[in-house]
Amino acid sequence: MKKFKSWLISLAIITVFCNSKTLHTIGITKQMHYDCLISDSIRIDGKMKVSAKYTRLVSLFGKPDSIIRYTEEDDFYDNPYSIVEYESMQFRLFDDESTFISRLTFENSNHFISYGKLKLNENTLIDDLKTLFPNSYYLKDTTSSENRPLVAMRFFTDSSPTDTQWVLLFEQNRLKFIHYFDGNS
Repeated sequence: MKKFKSWLISLAIITVFCNSKTLHTIGITKQMHYDCLISDSIRIDGKMKVSAKYTRLVSLFGKPDSIIRYTEEDDFYDNPYSIVEYESMQFRLFDDESTFISRLTFENSNHFISYGKLKLNENTLIDDLKTLFPNSYYLKDTTSSENRPLVAMRFFTDSSPTDTQWVLLFEQNRLKFIHYFDGNS
C-alpha cells in the first residue's frame, strides 16, 4: 500500500509538470520551444518558395481573384502593401513586387506545402507530425475561427526563436489552414 501511495503521488507530480509549457525532469528544468519550419525550405505546390516576385506568382497560379491595397493609414505597418487573394491562398504584395504567402487553405483545395520530403495537404493528420515535430506537437493549443474549434501547431520560421511563426491549424485532426503570423501583425 505504501508503494502504491508513493507511485500515485509521483504520477500526480509528473502530470502537473507535463501539463505546463516547461518540461521538468529529475531536477532539470528546460523551457520548451517550437520546432522550426525554415521559410526558405517551404514550397507551395512543390514549385514556388513562400517568397517570390509577383510575376512568378501569376505565372503559376494565374490572375488573382482580387488585390486589396493597404497604406500606413489603413494599417500599422510602415511599409505599404497589398493583399493578393486567390480562392484558397492569400499573399502580401509589396511595392518592390515581392510577395510572401500569408494564408493557405487546404480544405477543398488541391494545394499542398512541401518541406523536404514532407507533404502537407488536407489529408495530413495532426498525429502524423508528432514524431517529426515533437515540441510543436507537445505545445499545440486550441483556438477558433468563425466558431470552428481548431488545434494550432506553431513553428518558428528559422532557428532563432521570434514572435514570427508558421501556424498549422487542424480541425477534427485534419490540416485545414497554414498561416504566417508576423510578430508585427
